[in-house]
Amino acid sequence: MNEIVNEEKFWKFMNINGPKATNSKKNYISWLRYISIRYNIVNDQLTKEKIDRVTVNLQNTLEERDIYKTEKDISNIKSALNKYLKFILEFDNANL
Repeated sequence: MNEIVNEEKFWKFMNINGPKATNSKKNYISWLRYISIRYNIVNDQLTKEKIDRVTVNLQNTLEERDIYKTEKDISNIKSALNKYLKFILEFDNANL
């Protein structure tokens, strides 16, 4: 199982900033782990530009994957990446 950087603290961040449902948080972690394995960008160097590049790449490679093959999947992954970006931008100020 591949963990994302500061995964435990990110989980706590989601408890405060959403999504609140445990299942939704698990989905976010799952999507981020997938992106971490595939693109190695889920870390403190994540930027909006990297999120945009990954999103375009995911759209361009839909047929090459066995999972996350719909526009909804890509939208969900982008949401998870944006939430993680918010987390790392606020991480220094968060008391997690």
